[in-house]
Amino acid sequence: MIRVALLFGGRSSEHAISCVTAAGVLGALDRDRFEAVPIGITRDGAWTLQPDDPELFGLRAELPAVADNGTRVRLPETAATRELRLVAADGSEFSLGEVDVFFPILHGRFGEDGTIQGQLE
Repeated sequence: MIRVALLFGGRSSEHAISCVTAAGVLGALDRDRFEAVPIGITRDGAWTLQPDDPELFGLRAELPAVADNGTRVRLPETAATRELRLVAADGSEFSLGEVDVFFPILHGRFGEDGTIQGQLE
């Protein structure tokens, strides 16, 4: 199974559109082939682990946004690993395991200008 880290939300003015895009991707993934690791980036720039539920980020009366649920996702410290770490609200750390691919679905500044791609390199 291929593990896909979906990056969505972000600090740009297009935060909500990125969340709607994430809902579409989460709903369309072939779950027999792909495991989603939804990582939402808050408007303040915090990387958080989000539920794997497209209903939470779809279009509705109020535009969707990534909520700061207190978790933080940490990228690998070196290029020698692809293991993500989850830092819980109480400071404890857990492995999220390795991901095979990052799928940045961030729109606007920091998403379409190469910033996130450079960070992932």
